[in-house]
Amino acid sequence: MPSEHSKNGNPVDWQTTAKLYDRLRRLHLEIANVYAELATPKPFQNAEKVVSINSKSGKLLANLSITDRKLRAEAATRLPIDNAPYTWLKGYLKSLTDKDEKILCRLGEKENILEYAEVEGNITPALLRKLESAFRWTFNRMIVDNGTPTDAPQPDAKSDTVPRQT
Repeated sequence: MPSEHSKNGNPVDWQTTAKLYDRLRRLHLEIANVYAELATPKPFQNAEKVVSINSKSGKLLANLSITDRKLRAEAATRLPIDNAPYTWLKGYLKSLTDKDEKILCRLGEKENILEYAEVEGNITPALLRKLESAFRWTFNRMIVDNGTPTDAPQPDAKSDTVPRQT
């Protein structure tokens, strides 16, 4: 039979003690649930980040869509592929696939214009920095090497007039 007094000599309030034990039991269950939640792996979240690549004059050249497994550069302007920077980019991406067979690179070309470039695989932060830099350098040079410097004003595409030869 339980004693009617606590260790300090005060009378025991059984109703308060029962409430306290009930609270402790609920807290224990809540802590166990938190541990179980922390122990279960979280489902893969594929958050996409978009980075713009602009020319030095501020013209949008491409948008990079970045996830942890894929990087896709969508050209926002006409980027001709018959130049040295594009050849360098192809060689650079080939060297990436030669170093790591799990990395896959694709270049989408249509009528001698680059439409997109994709890199799939484990995109680490270091590789991401290198790829962003490579795409930025290449896209800026592709415009310059085509004879249209990025700082020069672009001709209006709607104009049908031909400059007069003097």
